[in-house]
Amino acid sequence: MLLLVSYADYVEKSLQWAHAANPEATLLINEYNSIPKVSVRSRYARLMKELQKRNAPLSGIGIQAHEPREAWFSPEDLWKTYDLYYGMGFPIHITELMPQSSGKEITGGWRTGKWTEAAQAEFADQFFRLSFGHPGLASINWWGFSERDIWLPGGGLVDKEYNPKPVYDALDKLINKTWKTNLIAQTGKDGKIQFNGFFGDYDIKLTTVDGKVHVFQFHVGKDETNSKVFTVND
Repeated sequence: MLLLVSYADYVEKSLQWAHAANPEATLLINEYNSIPKVSVRSRYARLMKELQKRNAPLSGIGIQAHEPREAWFSPEDLWKTYDLYYGMGFPIHITELMPQSSGKEITGGWRTGKWTEAAQAEFADQFFRLSFGHPGLASINWWGFSERDIWLPGGGLVDKEYNPKPVYDALDKLINKTWKTNLIAQTGKDGKIQFNGFFGDYDIKLTTVDGKVHVFQFHVGKDETNSKVFTVND
């Protein structure tokens, strides 16, 4: 416990200094191995609780999800990690994610085989889908882009010539197709329409009976009313 308090002392000071320099900044602390190792996950949670007691200016919790580097996380471990930290009231940010396609053996016990380009794409698809489905997840940051001079060989979204790898295509499909709301509909006599869509920014084209097109933008957000009124002036 003395070690934890000492650790919390300098983490708290770091957060206070950063907050004083920029009160609008989103401040996170960051840790690795919290997904596969229960001991690390629990220790990290204890640090969060200590910082909460001290009212430290902490905006969310960061998870380095590329360690262990050859591990394929089980969906159960990932979900338990999210539940634990979300239950403490923190938005969760995956600050570093980089599954690889190096040809090395997959570890972790949940999946076997080698880290091929196909395996990298499958893992990313699974990780993003599960993360997207958890209410506590705020962001995912892929830790690298191209295979040129990348920190972890095989971890890029594109190859050395900037050609998309299968993982790039998988995430592009998820983010820009599967998780994008496209809708063509007609209002009722009351001028209203209702639909289910993903959170985010929307562009809407409204065509009136005389053929005129009106363009609007609106935002659909979490924990918001999400009821919009558009007025057309001829």
